[in-house]
Amino acid sequence: MESLALSDSRDSTTSEDGPNSQSQRPLRHHLSRHIDHKDQSLDFSDGDYASDAPSETRFNEGQRTSTPTQQISSLKQKLMVRESQWSQAHSLLQSHVEALTRENQELHSRLNVNKRSHQSAGSSALQLGSYNTESLFYHHTDCNDTQMASQARKYNVREETRYPDGRVECLFWNGCRVTTFRNGTKKEIGVDKSVTVTFFNGDVKRTLADGTVIYYHCDAQTTHSTYPSGLEVVQFPNNQREKHHPDGTREISFPDGTVKILHSDGREESIFPDGTVVKISQHGEKVVEFTNGQREIHTSQYKRRMFPDGTVKTVYTNGRQETKFSSGRVRIKNNEGIIIMDKK
Repeated sequence: MESLALSDSRDSTTSEDGPNSQSQRPLRHHLSRHIDHKDQSLDFSDGDYASDAPSETRFNEGQRTSTPTQQISSLKQKLMVRESQWSQAHSLLQSHVEALTRENQELHSRLNVNKRSHQSAGSSALQLGSYNTESLFYHHTDCNDTQMASQARKYNVREETRYPDGRVECLFWNGCRVTTFRNGTKKEIGVDKSVTVTFFNGDVKRTLADGTVIYYHCDAQTTHSTYPSGLEVVQFPNNQREKHHPDGTREISFPDGTVKILHSDGREESIFPDGTVVKISQHGEKVVEFTNGQREIHTSQYKRRMFPDGTVKTVYTNGRQETKFSSGRVRIKNNEGIIIMDKK
């Protein structure tokens, strides 16, 4: 009986370290599903089920007392070693979980910051108005803003694809997609369906979701905007702006505040900062309207000024002058300035 117990103990020890020990692992899953089965049909030799009682509980009391003591000590030592290994593995996994949790929190924080920056940039762009959209590109091409944008983007890349022709396409978590070409040109598709292309020479073309196209010429520092209605706006670096309307009308705003309108039928209209308005008809006649109420008419035969009180003074091309007062008086001078008629 003693030899039989020793052989059984050797077999159990050998089976624990050998390949057959793998067959004992599925018993945990089997135990959870069939908990009503008898305990004596399961093998609790694995350390996960260690208890105060030794593993030889299946033998009777006489057999247990006959088990050698260098074997029980060896089993306890092995159990302690395993518990130490499990503790180390648990600590290592716990540290990994904590590191991943911290990294996840940092990524969420960066994503929230990036979303707030996009929202603030979008609200600022809406406040600029329909004709001030091209102020965006002066900031867009700024070196510092570009560096900040690239630093914010690189932490939010969801997917990166490299093509054989040298293109690199990055998909970000916010839905933005950026394609970088081999020559340095970049194409960005925003979450608002806008498309921004930054060319290698510094030119920038942006197409908004409503069809508005804004093109910035880097060398000339000029912005050309085309709107769905057909209106085109050209912004020059000296703050001069031109508007080209679909009907052919051109409106030019000069830096000093003067506005000149060129109609498609040949008429011209200029509005000066002091309020003076000059209108030129398609036949060449000029009408000048002053802020004090006076008006002038310039033709190929004469120049005539009309005063607010009704007085009209006309100067002809031959030098003759004619003045009609509001009282009905008429005075005429020849080309030498001599009064030849003064009728009351």
